Amino acid sequence: MLKLRPAPFSERKNYMHPSMVRHRRGFASLADVTGMNDGTGYDASSCSDRLPPTGKPIEILEAGIWRLADGLVIEAWFFGDELRLLRQLGVIHDAQLRAAAER
Repeated sequence: MLKLRPAPFSERKNYMHPSMVRHRRGFASLADVTGMNDGTGYDASSCSDRLPPTGKPIEILEAGIWRLADGLVIEAWFFGDELRLLRQLGVIHDAQLRAAAER
């Protein structure tokens, strides 16, 4: 059974770009994702703890790749712009990015 945790972003909307790429084994697409960070549970790989709700709106770009077999989706991968998301949530600040770039 698949267990889903509560979504950390309410009002989430995906606006699919019209440029979907088809391949004989699947397809890929881009989406603009918007929402409000008012739930718990967002767990970024760069953070040791889950982030509390910030109440801040988010807007990122996400890529999706789906693999098909016999007309059914058998695998799916999604890649979001986590750096932009963490900046919007106030977890990573521009000063930190500048300092890291100067190293």
